[in-house]
Amino acid sequence: MKIEEIASKKDLELELFLRKRQAGILVWKSKDGKEIPIKDLKDGHLVNILNLLDRKEEDYSQYLEALGSIGDTDI
Repeated sequence: MKIEEIASKKDLELELFLRKRQAGILVWKSKDGKEIPIKDLKDGHLVNILNLLDRKEEDYSQYLEALGSIGDTDI
């Protein structure tokens, strides 16, 4: 018996992402300006990129927190 499931918006977004990745459309731009298709990135590259993005997100969160505290001060 075949069970079918109706695709959700999230499923379709993932499918579009996978097609772009496989076609080499999605690229990572390195610090030196080199563009590498994400499908060609090695595991080490992916780990380093994720660590970089985590650090940037943390820096951005701290920046927003600092901006929010400016409004709390009386000038």
